[in-house]
Amino acid sequence: MIYGNTSSFKELGIYLTYWVSAVFFFALTRFWHTEFIRDETVLIHLGHTIQIALNYGLIIGLLIYIMKSYIAHKNFRNLSYGKMILYRNLSYVALFVLIYAIRTFIANSNVFGVANSEIFKGDFLSAEMMISMFAMLFFAVLFDIFTQVALKIGKKNFWKMLTGRYHSPKEEEKLFMFLDLQSSTTIAEQLGHKEYSKFIQECFKDISIIGDYGGEVYQYVGDEAVFTWDAKNKRNNRNSIEAFYAFQDRIKERESFYSEKYGTVPVFKAGLHGGEVMVAEVGLLKKEIAFHGDTINTAARIQELCNEKGKIFLTSEYFRSDEAASDKYEWEDMGDILLKGRQTSTKLYHPALVG
Repeated sequence: MIYGNTSSFKELGIYLTYWVSAVFFFALTRFWHTEFIRDETVLIHLGHTIQIALNYGLIIGLLIYIMKSYIAHKNFRNLSYGKMILYRNLSYVALFVLIYAIRTFIANSNVFGVANSEIFKGDFLSAEMMISMFAMLFFAVLFDIFTQVALKIGKKNFWKMLTGRYHSPKEEEKLFMFLDLQSSTTIAEQLGHKEYSKFIQECFKDISIIGDYGGEVYQYVGDEAVFTWDAKNKRNNRNSIEAFYAFQDRIKERESFYSEKYGTVPVFKAGLHGGEVMVAEVGLLKKEIAFHGDTINTAARIQELCNEKGKIFLTSEYFRSDEAASDKYEWEDMGDILLKGRQTSTKLYHPALVG
């Protein structure tokens, strides 16, 4: 899963950059009013500050990334936002205490690795140390808030909204995948509203694997999910198709879970299309990035044809190219179809896995 690995490295880079910058800023402001800022040794002390930022920033960034990726996410995914933030912050406190304890022990140890307990205690509980730990906790909470907001509206959309990219509508080329739960009405009647909602929650947790292939959530509407990709990266033609089958594999892996808990295994049908759309930031009470145009409407219509064609996955001819048509797929021509609301016909394909 090449894209997923690349995405993880980018995320790690963000963590390391943030924490190196945070430690540098804190160290710089702590010394800003001291005498060395005004004497000839400023460059020496600035170099020392950079060294501190790199040493501590890289360590803190790496440890928090590991904590988030392999511990916090798995244990806290079912908690409310409030509890999740509380538990994460308690984890951060424990982490910072451990880091500063190790740092203080090393700084006060003699050549034999033995630290004087009184000196260690005095240094560790000093005002300077407390200020440092509270500052790092502040930076951790700040980063956590930005992370949660970015997850809420999409990481890429977060930065685009922050920079005002879509304050005025812009034309971009995008890929859209509409996924809809098959036989949703029947399943809802069988399970009841409460159990059905839990069922959909589980499905949408599994559907998040599409993010490992570069897909961004555009909308969740009832039992339907809409994902989008940047079409400028032609690799995304293949990524979007692979994402659907990765989701199918994830559901297959959890068949026994769904059968035992809900008495049914979800089947999602999907329609995939690409083209030009208008992108704009909309809303006053709630900000959102919205897409407008024939491309997104066509993707929705293609998904609606899955039942009629007896397929769970249909794409437009947009994807019948060298980039997407790898040996992994056998492209079944579904003919030229005049979609509802369009004047010209659209050729559809079913990219079936070979073997």
